[in-house]
Amino acid sequence: MQARDFYAFDRFVCRSLFLVGLILSLGNLVVWAAGFIGWLVGMINAFQGKYFKLPVIGNLAERWSGSDIVAM
Repeated sequence: MQARDFYAFDRFVCRSLFLVGLILSLGNLVVWAAGFIGWLVGMINAFQGKYFKLPVIGNLAERWSGSDIVAM
């Protein structure tokens, strides 16, 4: 293996790892933004006195807490 081949392979690995890290970081940003928007919607509804159940998590939380509150 010549030095030129090693540097080409090293460059490929570095760029691949950079792209994987970039994609994971963008995915993390999307999840964080969705969580923040969900929190904001929940806070606004709570201040207005409305009962608001999140689509997936709300059913699980209601079942685990044993609550008999009916969503409006």
